[in-house]
Amino acid sequence: MAGRAVAREPKEIVARGYDAIALRYAEWAGQVDSPVMEWVRDLDEQLGDGADVLELGCGRGVPGTRELARRH
Repeated sequence: MAGRAVAREPKEIVARGYDAIALRYAEWAGQVDSPVMEWVRDLDEQLGDGADVLELGCGRGVPGTRELARRH
C-alpha cells in the first residue's frame, strides 16, 4: 500500500470506510424508492411532545434525521 496511511484504531478504520463510500452511497440512495420517510413520519406522529429520539444507523442522517430534528 505505497502512499496510503493505514488506520490502526477500529474507530478510525470505520470512519475512513464511511468517508470512502459516502458520496457513492448518497448517489445510489437518491435513485432508489424507499419507504424511510413514510416510516419517519409515522414515528413522528406517535411520539409525544418533547420526546427524545436517538437515531441509530442513520448513515448521513438525510433526510430522516432532519425530519426528526425539526421537532425541537
